[in-house]
Amino acid sequence: MTTGFTFENRQITEYLGLVSGETVIGTGFISDFKASFSDLFGTDSKAYSDRLKDAKQTALYDMITDSINRGGNAIIGISYSYVAFTGNMIGISVNGTSVKIK
Repeated sequence: MTTGFTFENRQITEYLGLVSGETVIGTGFISDFKASFSDLFGTDSKAYSDRLKDAKQTALYDMITDSINRGGNAIIGISYSYVAFTGNMIGISVNGTSVKIK
């Protein structure tokens, strides 16, 4: 996997199309409560960071599964997008192009 569009010393033999993975998470009452203390004292919110990391991994796993189902063995051009919904919900989307490489 790469955010670039080539693999050094590898040849892309086939482009299989756009693949993606999405997830939506709620921050939850406990995370919000812990984050309010972080905000008050100007420290990092570990509760939010951990939730965001987990959500990114879930979205990434979905994208990889999509690529494998198409017959790909690599993904290029990976990018993440985030959106905040009402009710303390965060959406995460990861996109890339599924390819076959030698």
